[in-house]
Amino acid sequence: MTEPAAASATAAAPAWRARLVQRVRRQARRVLERVELRRAEAVRRRPASLVGRLRRARRVLVLCQGNVSRSVLAAQMLSIAAGPAGVSIRSAGLGTVPGWRAHPRVIARCELLGVDVRGHGSVAVTAEMVRDADVVFVMEVAQLVDMTRRFR
Repeated sequence: MTEPAAASATAAAPAWRARLVQRVRRQARRVLERVELRRAEAVRRRPASLVGRLRRARRVLVLCQGNVSRSVLAAQMLSIAAGPAGVSIRSAGLGTVPGWRAHPRVIARCELLGVDVRGHGSVAVTAEMVRDADVVFVMEVAQLVDMTRRFR
């Protein structure tokens, strides 16, 4: 093999390996998402264990990707529903930059609920937050897979 051909072959090998690794990771993620979907379906069919955990929960964590829309609104709605029951409800983001403000639509919706979130700044989730929570809610199955991978 000539020198240029050998250099080309060695350059192609890492690229080929990188594509293979990327493909295997995508497939593994799809498998994990299917497993989590099945678990979620089982909970929907038989929610008694979840209901029991929710009744005993004193610390609830609500997660989404950016902590500027869904988790902010969900945490506020849970706080209203829980009332003064001594339940701590926090929200955070899996892929956020700390300090992002709540989305204007969320601010408007929360104002309709009588809640002011104009001072909200996004918070990145930490292992400690997940560990301390009695219950963790996520918005998507892909986020459940991400959280499970990062914090187990």
